[in-house]
Amino acid sequence: AFAVADSPIWEDSSTRMQCEQLEAAAGSAARLAQITGSVAYERFTGTQIAKIKATQPRVWDTVARVSLVSSFVASVLAGRVTPIDAGDASGTNIYDIQHGKWAQELCDSIDPTLVDRLGPEVVMADQCVGTLAPYFVHRYGLPSSCSIIAFTGDNLSAYGGFESLFASAEQSPAVVSLGTSDTILFPLERYPYAGDAAQIPAEHLGGHVLQHPTDRGRYIAMLCYKNGSLARDWVRKTSFATSEGGGSWDEYTRAALDACPMAPRSFGFYYLQTEILPRAKGVHRFEAATAASEFQTVAQFARGADACAIIESQIMAMRADYSHKSDALPSAVAVTGGASTNPALLKVIANVLNVPVFAVGAQAGSGDADVLNPAMPAYGGAIRALDHWRGTQGRANASGYVLQQVCAPDDQAHALYSQSLPSYAKLRDQVSKNSQE
Repeated sequence: AFAVADSPIWEDSSTRMQCEQLEAAAGSAARLAQITGSVAYERFTGTQIAKIKATQPRVWDTVARVSLVSSFVASVLAGRVTPIDAGDASGTNIYDIQHGKWAQELCDSIDPTLVDRLGPEVVMADQCVGTLAPYFVHRYGLPSSCSIIAFTGDNLSAYGGFESLFASAEQSPAVVSLGTSDTILFPLERYPYAGDAAQIPAEHLGGHVLQHPTDRGRYIAMLCYKNGSLARDWVRKTSFATSEGGGSWDEYTRAALDACPMAPRSFGFYYLQTEILPRAKGVHRFEAATAASEFQTVAQFARGADACAIIESQIMAMRADYSHKSDALPSAVAVTGGASTNPALLKVIANVLNVPVFAVGAQAGSGDADVLNPAMPAYGGAIRALDHWRGTQGRANASGYVLQQVCAPDDQAHALYSQSLPSYAKLRDQVSKNSQE
């Protein structure tokens, strides 16, 4: 059934040549971003397809249909090939996000038959794409009338799940996922790449603009940072090492809470792996010199200060890059992921973005909710299915989950971080430039 035995995954970065070819087909990197929501990325589906065709032409000739992981799982359940949803399609580099269809010229630049192989129809992620296949009906006794709702990607499904927990239909949160890598997703009041592509500043092209999974007229920005919890863990191990190994997370957190805020006097950048935003590598520390606007590099901070500096740097990066996509900060932030219970991280998120921070909890009686860390992509999918079953739209919640506020912003700290942003951005640009020389 499979033409390719081993499909590439999101960590693959072997398609740089195909990225350049796709941007050339669009006319420029900015024009590609304007059409598809992103400049060319090695891990995206379009360039991966182009590489398979170029390096395995005989294999490509046997391909009848191309599915994404999300649409493939739906296809298995439905017993037939189901359409790709618009949200996941906007992560392929070949989908025209503003017009809601495959970008014909870009697809043709890879192969004239590509649109047919992808399936010309693209659906929203709350649309029914079939009913349960006879195999599952007979094997497990499930009803044959069970609807299959279009599957979407994990990040967009998680975002939809969080959105459903906010009481107001007008309130859409930013969602910060704190894991091995860090990700922030946030709603956009308008499409950021409209107008003349040549006039889009290069620094505004980082990250991705995605179609909202269930609302054709809305968009979501997604910013990904490779150096997340692994970089924080490196700081823990190197800053608080003992004869028995790296120090505890409790010690790390106490040190971070004691040292923050370090901005605007000190900034650190911790790129153990080559970062995505910006493209940079290495550990770089800066402290203010005598002149207020000048900074000097330093080899080390005081013991424990790295615990604060890395958190501030990571969250200020989100704030700086957020401003390239949206003029307005979010009204709230929901956090998820393995590091989402760390009080130092929560405090810096609240103060840098000047928003209350919420986590998902399970309501038990009339008391406070217990903070949990459920699988939000699965929860978002369940909500879409429940909406379809009930005939409601986007706000169904029969799970017992609620949003629990876990941190509130401090006005004085927020003012300090806002004052620090220009210096932070200048130093980050300098680190990125020096990394590429």
